[in-house]
Amino acid sequence: MVSLKSLLGKEVITSDGAYVGEVVDVEISEDWRVAKLIVRLGRDAAKALGSRLAMRPRGAVDVSKVKGLGDYVTLSVNFSELKEAAELL
Repeated sequence: MVSLKSLLGKEVITSDGAYVGEVVDVEISEDWRVAKLIVRLGRDAAKALGSRLAMRPRGAVDVSKVKGLGDYVTLSVNFSELKEAAELL
């Protein structure tokens, strides 16, 4: 089991090692499960998702796209597939 405290601040990377951003919050579903990770996006990830680079662009990543959790949160998609796993907020 992972605590929210240990999850916040973790870097998020794609399956091919590209930097996506840093976990800043989570979205909880009605049945009290973590549904999405809220990520402060890095420049390249923000551009890939269509952001015009606001001061602090954020995105939501569905937890079904999380492949692993260790030193990083690793997504199951590569950088070119990022739009399928995340959405701008």
